[in-house]
Amino acid sequence: MPSTNAHQFPFDDLGQRSPHRAFSVGQTNLLTRKQAAAYLGIKTQTLACWACNKRYVLPFVRVGRLIKYRVEDLDNFILQNHTGHGGTYAT
Repeated sequence: MPSTNAHQFPFDDLGQRSPHRAFSVGQTNLLTRKQAAAYLGIKTQTLACWACNKRYVLPFVRVGRLIKYRVEDLDNFILQNHTGHGGTYAT
């Protein structure tokens, strides 16, 4: 059985990766706000607040009235907000 890339499919509503919930633009998967929040381990309202008040730079894609997040943008966000040992910020 061939192995699959961890980022090949976005999360379903229960936080599990699912090929049936994939939104694709070229080779890039888009996650719903609920899926992106599960990916980051935060509440959906937190993402909504960040988008509204621009507290953090976290790019999103507007598809009509829907907001979608690219997995690579979420991964970059995690890396940019990673803190090093002793509470100092990684550069």
